[in-house]
Amino acid sequence: MKSRSVLLSMFILLMSVSLAQALPQYYVNDTIGRSGNGGPFQILGYTDPSVNFQTFCVEETEYISLGGKYYGSIDPLVYYSSGSNTFSAAIDPHTAILYNYFLDNQSTLSNADKTLIQNAIWAYQGQLGYGSPSVAGNYYYDNASQLIASSRTIMALNLWTADVGNGPYYNNPVDFSDRAQSMLIATPEPGILILLSLGLVGVAVIRRKVSI
Repeated sequence: MKSRSVLLSMFILLMSVSLAQALPQYYVNDTIGRSGNGGPFQILGYTDPSVNFQTFCVEETEYISLGGKYYGSIDPLVYYSSGSNTFSAAIDPHTAILYNYFLDNQSTLSNADKTLIQNAIWAYQGQLGYGSPSVAGNYYYDNASQLIASSRTIMALNLWTADVGNGPYYNNPVDFSDRAQSMLIATPEPGILILLSLGLVGVAVIRRKVSI
């Protein structure tokens, strides 16, 4: 009886971890007032319908299909590609400030402000120079470190056209052929924590029954 309970607890934990590690799927939609090639974009969860937030793209030279469904990996690094070359980069601290500021004030920011924030993010991530407007005179680029913003942890939502599994993705160039775009996301993502915590709770309950 005890061995059966232990096996069941292990199964629940493995299932919860495997679900938490599976790449969730997202829709990328347009937003009212978005101008040019940048954001903000709306991210909707296909795997988790409760996911609904606005974000900016980090990589300027990648195309994305609005309304399309993508697999998303939440990573501390942004994964870039240019032709056959692939590389990763950290999220600049100014980028994190700007996105936190946007999340705090998105309902009051003008469309022009949002465009300036997008251009500033591209600049801080080293992505300007491909036809985007200059950041000369860009208030958000010049004053990012002075903005009062929340301290959410900002990570990269790297979007892929196929389920590439778990990283590190930069060790597998084949994966980059499936990458669509890199966005920003404030973490942790609630759905992943819920799945993992459910598995741990299940294990705790079973262990308690065994010990009684």
